[in-house]
Amino acid sequence: MGTSSLTWYDSSGNTVLLRYVPPGARVLDAGCATGRRCAWLREHLQCQAVGVEYNPEMVEAARGRCDGIHLANLEDLPELPEPDSSFDALIFGDVLEHLRNPEQVLTHLQRYLKPGGRVLISLPNFLFLFIRIKVVLGLFRYTEYGILDKTHLRFYTKVTAGELAQDCGLTVRNWDYMPPEYGPWRVFPPAIRRMLAHGWPSLFAFQFVLDCVRPPNGKLPVNSQ
Repeated sequence: MGTSSLTWYDSSGNTVLLRYVPPGARVLDAGCATGRRCAWLREHLQCQAVGVEYNPEMVEAARGRCDGIHLANLEDLPELPEPDSSFDALIFGDVLEHLRNPEQVLTHLQRYLKPGGRVLISLPNFLFLFIRIKVVLGLFRYTEYGILDKTHLRFYTKVTAGELAQDCGLTVRNWDYMPPEYGPWRVFPPAIRRMLAHGWPSLFAFQFVLDCVRPPNGKLPVNSQ
């Protein structure tokens, strides 16, 4: 995929989480859209990447990029035609905030994850500085994209993102923090934005990336059975 794919990979939380995928892993990408993450994993890490997507047009676009693709609505807690405990990693890249019941989806799909497998999540930070200022000034409005995307049903802070993982039976191994990539923040050099995001993530991180593990001897949460 060349240099352009690497630029894309570095651009946001829903792609930076790919750095935590083990090479050669079997991966389930929940909400894979057009399959760009799957294509990157196949080419650069020699993974077997399977996607789940509810939009039929995106499913068709993803067919040539994934090793397998399932048309399903995550909210319906679908029974996928995949063996239980058959994936090394699950990916939720900018997905859970769009769901009515993210906890149920996150626990349900763990049935397909091997014990000790990885769960990789990216979420927007609702307490990002610019959002705090807007709320204080009474300027809260939904937008077409970003943290206040009009399709977001859930909002997360660093604390509640960690609680989400814990409540779903996961242990967070690593946190990563993505600085803003557009708007007035571009006046600051990337190195400064990264320093602020990692130094004061609750205030300056635009997105959180959680690298989680399902404990090898841990039981699945009750509502995933």
